[in-house]
Amino acid sequence: MRLRASSAAKYLVLGAGLAVAAYPLFWMVSTGVKGPEQAGDWWGLPHGINLDNFRRVWSQGDFLTWFWNSAWITAASMLLTVALAAPAAWALSGISFAGRGAVFMLFAAGMMVPVHVTLIPLLKLFQATGLYDTRTGLVAVYVATSLPVAVVLLAAFFREVPKELREAAALDGCGPWRTFRSVGLPLARPALVGVAMITLVNIWNEFALALVLLQSPRHYTLPLGVQNLRGEFGSDTPLLAAALALAVLPPLAVYAVAQRQLISGLTGGAVKG
Repeated sequence: MRLRASSAAKYLVLGAGLAVAAYPLFWMVSTGVKGPEQAGDWWGLPHGINLDNFRRVWSQGDFLTWFWNSAWITAASMLLTVALAAPAAWALSGISFAGRGAVFMLFAAGMMVPVHVTLIPLLKLFQATGLYDTRTGLVAVYVATSLPVAVVLLAAFFREVPKELREAAALDGCGPWRTFRSVGLPLARPALVGVAMITLVNIWNEFALALVLLQSPRHYTLPLGVQNLRGEFGSDTPLLAAALALAVLPPLAVYAVAQRQLISGLTGGAVKG
């Protein structure tokens, strides 16, 4: 009886957590399919399914531009972050060199710096270097702010790789770079997917840096674009809900495809000695 009660309590807590996490998405979709007659009804269920709001949002040229900007910036930032973090983490986790501990602590310290305290210095730097209001400049900032977390997570994973594998590769004549490509990368696929997903979600939803470093609407990302729609269609709640639902769709789709690899990567320690 105690075991059954414990299981029931566990499932009750998990169900409550799932309901709390899923309610915002349910609210966005249910509000987005409401007709004009329910525009002022925030909490009521839709009387029917009306997709006009999604068509109106998608048919706007600005929304497509914002969507493409977010996709381009997020993909470029994610790929560069993983490409730079993986070899750095491999070196920090298993190659002895002078100052290795200091370099790792530098990356770890980067996780403790709030991004918002860098906004004004970044703005001045971008204005002086011509990177202000460019997607390339925003990608550079996103990569720089994502690297500390990515390096620390991947280094923790690479430490679990048995030393015997590195030694065997060295005996076969593999240098550090070939050992990384032949041993480290294949084993780290779950961790790489996990880091890529964390980076994707953080950058796709980022607002403050984009707000400060972008000026032209044609360079806006989706968070800025939805904020712009709020100023233009502030009284049209179903339209804004439809825009938000479309904005969260890509990360959800990517997560649905990569969830198994993501869970394996986040559990770490998947490699046993």
